[in-house]
Amino acid sequence: MEISNLFTAGGVVMWPLLAFSLLGVALIIERIIFWVRINNRQNKVVREVLQLYRLDNVVSALNYSTAVATKEKINPMRLPDEAEVSNCKLVIGNCD
Repeated sequence: MEISNLFTAGGVVMWPLLAFSLLGVALIIERIIFWVRINNRQNKVVREVLQLYRLDNVVSALNYSTAVATKEKINPMRLPDEAEVSNCKLVIGNCD
């Protein structure tokens, strides 16, 4: 059976079905792209935070992960100031 015969036999109902099917496929593709991007970004953040933590830079690791979550631009390699160190001690307990 040809597509044109199928649409003729189905009548006017076939056009909305076609439109919503195409919309559904487009949304599925968009969500796949969205989740792939999120996963790649998350892996990058985890690697960066673990690298900072391994360098015993806990304050910068916390700042970097917070900045990524809030989409704030920071330099993760800068030295923390006193307020950041005291905030770290409140959150973690010991940041030495």
